[in-house]
Amino acid sequence: MTTIRITALTILLAVCAILISVNYYTLKTTSAVRAYINGESQYSKGQKAASNHLILYLTSKEEHYWDQFLSDMNVPIGDSLARIAMQNDLDRQEIKKRLLQGKNHEADIERMIWLFRSFNTVSFMREAISLWSYGDQLIGELYHLGLEYREKLQGEHWSEQDLLNALKQIAQLSSELTHIEEDFSEVLGITARKLDSWLFITNSALIIIVIGLTTRYAMRSIKKLKSANELRNNLANASFEASIWYDKNSVISFWNPQAEKTFGWKADEIIGKKLTETIIPAEYHDKHNIGIENYVKVGIPPLPNPRVETVAQHRNGTIIPIELSILALNEGKEALFCAHIFDRTSLVDQKNIEEKQTSYLRAILESTDDGILATSSKGHILEANQRFCEQWGIDQDYIMSAAFEEVSAFILDQIEDAQNVLLEVRELFQSDEVHTRLIHLKNGKIFERHSVPMILDNTNIGRVWSFRDISDKIKAESDYKNLFENSAEGIYIGLGGGNGSLLTVNPAMAKMYGYGSPAQMLDQVKEPALQFFVDQKDRQAIREQLKAGKTKIEAEYRSYKKNGEIFWVRNHLKFTVDENGAPLRFEGSVEDITARKHTQEQLVQQIEELKKVNFELDRFVYSVSHDLRAPLLSIKGLVNISESENPSPTLMKYLNMIRTSVERLDKFIMDILDYSRNSRLEVQQNEIDFKSLTNEIINNMIHMEGYQHVLFNLKVKLKSKFVSDKRRIEVILANLISNAIKYQDLNKSSQNIDISIIEQKGKNQLAIIVEDNGVGIEHSSQGKIFDMFYRASDRSKGAGLGLYIIKETVEKMNGSIELLSKEGKFTKFTINLPIIDTTKHSG
Repeated sequence: MTTIRITALTILLAVCAILISVNYYTLKTTSAVRAYINGESQYSKGQKAASNHLILYLTSKEEHYWDQFLSDMNVPIGDSLARIAMQNDLDRQEIKKRLLQGKNHEADIERMIWLFRSFNTVSFMREAISLWSYGDQLIGELYHLGLEYREKLQGEHWSEQDLLNALKQIAQLSSELTHIEEDFSEVLGITARKLDSWLFITNSALIIIVIGLTTRYAMRSIKKLKSANELRNNLANASFEASIWYDKNSVISFWNPQAEKTFGWKADEIIGKKLTETIIPAEYHDKHNIGIENYVKVGIPPLPNPRVETVAQHRNGTIIPIELSILALNEGKEALFCAHIFDRTSLVDQKNIEEKQTSYLRAILESTDDGILATSSKGHILEANQRFCEQWGIDQDYIMSAAFEEVSAFILDQIEDAQNVLLEVRELFQSDEVHTRLIHLKNGKIFERHSVPMILDNTNIGRVWSFRDISDKIKAESDYKNLFENSAEGIYIGLGGGNGSLLTVNPAMAKMYGYGSPAQMLDQVKEPALQFFVDQKDRQAIREQLKAGKTKIEAEYRSYKKNGEIFWVRNHLKFTVDENGAPLRFEGSVEDITARKHTQEQLVQQIEELKKVNFELDRFVYSVSHDLRAPLLSIKGLVNISESENPSPTLMKYLNMIRTSVERLDKFIMDILDYSRNSRLEVQQNEIDFKSLTNEIINNMIHMEGYQHVLFNLKVKLKSKFVSDKRRIEVILANLISNAIKYQDLNKSSQNIDISIIEQKGKNQLAIIVEDNGVGIEHSSQGKIFDMFYRASDRSKGAGLGLYIIKETVEKMNGSIELLSKEGKFTKFTINLPIIDTTKHSG
């Protein structure tokens, strides 16, 4: 019996050893084949990139495309040199170096060398090497064509036809290489699938043998365990699950230590009691009893499934979640049951934690403005946030149930250059590369796509793709670039510290300072603070403002051009400072204000000259008022004396004519004085007593012709005192009242002049209204009466300055004047003046 066991055990070990060996070498071969397929992908990518960069070089003649062509060619050339080295059995380090040059993963290289040396005579490998060799020959042709075209291009023996021929040759070579690469992958792919099938068949056969042997021993072991009660107890006591034995009446006969921990009952306390009295909740008693009864009667298992999730009751009455399995050890009336119970409390807690973590992760995923998509390494969609669905116009419920091909087709339909984007995405699925690119949509939007691998336990399990709409940012950058390049003002950016240094300037800045280009200015201006300021005091003034905490400064100063010429500039500076206030960076704009400065100097000179002229004019006006009014007053005095001597009617007529002429001249002189004072004197602020002032003005006009016929009505409605220029108010009222007396209508039964002073609270204004029922003003003249020297009728004996002076005076006081008149009916003037806040004025 012992010999049979040893023989069977030896056979089992031998089968296991064969199984391990077969699996090892099969997996090693499959891994090596897939490494070659991955290497072909890098080979193909390098060849295609080289072809594209060679075409770009030939069409643009830009050297960096030639450098990229040579760099891309290194990949297929490295693989080619590795193949030659392996065929010639050269040094292993040389082979490894060349395979790394071909961008093969370092972890795959030993398997690749092993496969080549072990299987180079086997049909599949021999065919693959043949295709590889032919592909290397075409790669060599592509490289030499590139050298030939470069020589022609540099020798200027290059025509349009040469370019067309070259593009055609490159396209043919690239197409032929693509077919070779596809055939190479197909050969190795078929081999890999065959190895998978062979491995499956071999494993299945060996596993069946292993299962047969182990099943035989397992059955014997079960029998032995059933008959060995002591071993049973040891195993049960060592179990991490609660193990409970009970009979058909639910009476407990065995209770292991884990059951004590789970339910709080000691073994000696609970053995002999019923399950329904201890750990089974009341609502499950009937179900439990029916299960036992069915088993005893007809052999139906106590539970419908091997393991079920349910609940049990702790000694303290707490209900706990459990996972339960029941094994019936014998049949019939003496049935014995063994229950294995696992306390799921920790799992439930863990599940709650995981659900909460999932909720947090979902909240984080939805809180970003970026569209997020997660895919497996096979390209299956794992997760997508709402923002991603909004960006691409996809329903979120649909995307989680749809195949990747459907979703990608929908997205690619919105993208320009969709095929290249799709190829790139497929290459990235299993790549460890972090990748960023711009995606241009057909609707004009631009997305920045950022992709990173998901690494778990050093294994790439998928990728996360984020999409950010940067259309506005790109537009803003473009607008800023246009503004920077085309601005008429000089714009600059520089670094602080020492005398500063310029990082960039725009064309207008370079031109302003006399440099041929921004590059020339940056090259020649090393210390702008020293090279630009004519007077270092101006620079020091800026530094003082910066020390005071100002980071936005406007300064005007004289500056040097490249040729030493001095000109005026206005500089708008903005500083970025460190925690100590020291400048780290500065930027701003410069404006050439030389012409404006010259204009200002001329204006200052003109203002000084005007002041001199005004002073002389004031002296002249004073002289006129003094020297002319004195004789006029003497003449008026003589006329008054002559009238008191009882002159003859003829003489009286002449005296009246003299008086009228003298008064007219005196009024003209007074109007000139009023105009002069109004234009040159500032507005004074005095409290106005309108009743007293108006009555005084009316009384002073007692000698005017027609005064005795007029009825004056004065109405003053003021709730608070009014502050303004008393002299100017007097000029306004005197002119308006005298005009109303002068132009009264003697044909009417009564001549009225209504004077109203009203405070308009809602408008914060004072209204001075003078209305008469005189002859009125013709409609055609109403738009001209405020013009200097304009007289509306022949009855006007003045110089036409009165209303002009009123308008100028009102405007000087920041007020307005309105006219309303109807010929033969009435005339109404309304003066609106602002009410000054006396509290602010007094303060």
